Amino acid sequence: MGKTRYVLDGIVPILQTPFGEDGRVDPLSLHRLVDHVIQAGAVGVIYPAVASEVHKLTPAERQDTVEVVLDHVRGRVPVIVGVSTGSAEESLTLARHARPGGPPESWPRRRKRWGPTAASSGRISEPWPAAWTCRS
Repeated sequence: MGKTRYVLDGIVPILQTPFGEDGRVDPLSLHRLVDHVIQAGAVGVIYPAVASEVHKLTPAERQDTVEVVLDHVRGRVPVIVGVSTGSAEESLTLARHARPGGPPESWPRRRKRWGPTAASSGRISEPWPAAWTCRS
């Protein structure tokens, strides 16, 4: 993986997950939200996280909505993808989906790991920042 430098000096909001009347994720509203925060000056976005009501999403919905965000951001700003779950295996699956090649070269490597992060990071080629990965 080539070296990538992420400078997140500014506002990096957590995106909300918009739901329609039917209780399903509304991708068009998510597009509008992405455009709004970038036009307002966000230097990156975080998705999904607790504030995104991630607990209401199935693992497949998480992956699908991450793709909606990434496809719509189109590299305009970095996207920090939340991969935190109650399961090391599920977090590992989400992390691999979010960043198939591992974390960006500029992420600091942790010398000490705890809990599920330690279990997950031993099975991938790169060490992972706890609970997050970044993809631009």
